[in-house]
Amino acid sequence: MAVEQKQKEQLDTIVKLGNLDSTYAKINLTKGGALQSLVYGNKIIIDENQNYPYASSLLFPFANRVEKAKYTFNKTSYELETSAVDNVNAIHGLIYNKTFQVLDKNESSVKLVFNQTEKHKGYPFLYQILLTYTLKSNGLELQMDIKNLDSQSIPFSLGWHPYFSTSNLQESFLIMDTSKRFLVNEIMIPTEQEDIQWSSTNVIGDKSYDDCFELNTNQVILKTPDYQLKLTSQPKADYLQVYTPNDRNSIAIEPQTAPANSFNSQIGLQVIEPNATYTQKWLIEIK
Repeated sequence: MAVEQKQKEQLDTIVKLGNLDSTYAKINLTKGGALQSLVYGNKIIIDENQNYPYASSLLFPFANRVEKAKYTFNKTSYELETSAVDNVNAIHGLIYNKTFQVLDKNESSVKLVFNQTEKHKGYPFLYQILLTYTLKSNGLELQMDIKNLDSQSIPFSLGWHPYFSTSNLQESFLIMDTSKRFLVNEIMIPTEQEDIQWSSTNVIGDKSYDDCFELNTNQVILKTPDYQLKLTSQPKADYLQVYTPNDRNSIAIEPQTAPANSFNSQIGLQVIEPNATYTQKWLIEIK
């Protein structure tokens, strides 16, 4: 009986879009509304069995790291929590482990909500997050609406952390329009930018990445032996974090509105005024 109850609870945490076994998406309500899997035409785009930290997490109120978990906003200093992944800096925001509720759902779309109603020590602001996933004929769209429920303005950057599967990373290509990469110090905090040349024929090969690039356009293309994927950010995401895990079965392509440590550097940092809403969309198109 206990096993059956556990299985039911696990099913209750997953929302599935699509009515065909060959094309569907699964969203995990208890992991910040993360896209747990994406299958398109029997091709595994995001593997539900992946076991990476922050897999497909939505990153808010900050993407990547905050140096030594400390920052100042409007002349007030705050201290965030560190984690097992990084015990020096704060990393990847505050909603990746929150439970979202279903507001509306049909066969191809679902709208989820999370309300921050208690003031967090390191980020004592109130806000609402709406996530809308829509399974399309050529891929998937994710819309993220952030509403400031507080009486004061709130700082933020945001990002998305999907790992895209490939049967052969060695023969996969990452195509993007960039000419600058961030250099980081020993605790992975950006210190400066360097000029680079990124070719449209840049094969990943045996190279390893854990790098942030400044983009000149809002589109990135991944070509694998199995499929081709175009990731578009609207209105924009000027920065892209690229990470290759050790098992080399996937690549993390992480669009961000700011690089790491924006709460301190101010690079890309944005502010939402009281009662205002910021909307970000990501579109995955698959061939």
